[in-house]
Amino acid sequence: MSAERPTRTRRPGRGRARVGGAAAGPPDPALGTRTTSASSAGSAWILAYYLAQALVSLTGVIVLVVVALFLAVGLNPSWSG
Repeated sequence: MSAERPTRTRRPGRGRARVGGAAAGPPDPALGTRTTSASSAGSAWILAYYLAQALVSLTGVIVLVVVALFLAVGLNPSWSG
């Protein structure tokens, strides 16, 4: 007693463009239909904006720290050899 597995058949021409620029037909269901909603795309843009603003504000802090270290090394007599 062996149970036969059903074979998968593919209908010819499904999900492929036809010659001559005619209609392409329905998409292949194996590819899926995953889409991005407008709210998730909008929140991604808002997150990217705030991350860019944080990066801009951090560059100002990093410049101040580098200048402070340069002045500290230049004014400390024990490091001048």
